[in-house]
Amino acid sequence: MKLTFKNRELKNWAEYFHWLFSKDGLFNKPEIEQKNQTLIETYRYKDNNRLTKIIVAYLDNYDKLIYYNVINPLTPGYTTFWKTDIQYFEQGQYENLPKHGEPGLVFDLQNLKNIDKELKIGLAQRELQYYKNGKLIKSKIEFNDEWKWKPYITRFEKSGFLSSLFRKREIDEEFDIKTVEIEKIFD
Repeated sequence: MKLTFKNRELKNWAEYFHWLFSKDGLFNKPEIEQKNQTLIETYRYKDNNRLTKIIVAYLDNYDKLIYYNVINPLTPGYTTFWKTDIQYFEQGQYENLPKHGEPGLVFDLQNLKNIDKELKIGLAQRELQYYKNGKLIKSKIEFNDEWKWKPYITRFEKSGFLSSLFRKREIDEEFDIKTVEIEKIFD
């Protein structure tokens, strides 16, 4: 089935992502691998100084979108969010009354518009990183208001069970903490 979207005729998810990541010339052609029934494409910037990579996975010959991940070593909290809370898409996920269904997001106009909106707006607004003695100890992801999600916090410090249980102050309140704010997650 072909869909017309933004004056383009697209027949599946792969054509959409290929068009999206090639239209401005910033990304290389995707690296493609197959794991069982899943086709996985990895997009990297042509500019080696931009470390973000985007991984997209499909089922059924590119007709169902399983997930996409945005990974960047400069935003370890956001990368951890993607790796631990990976969003696997399901049929019916973007219906007016979302419902659980078969694995994979079917290639139709409603789903295409929702994925395009996610990628255009982005999920995260910014990442706040907390450093102590030059070492990252915590990251807080604040999501765009559009998604109405609570902040996602990742702790990178190594501490024993009892010390974390009896911690008297929140990391934000400690004195020798340096904070770094990253607003451009995709760079």
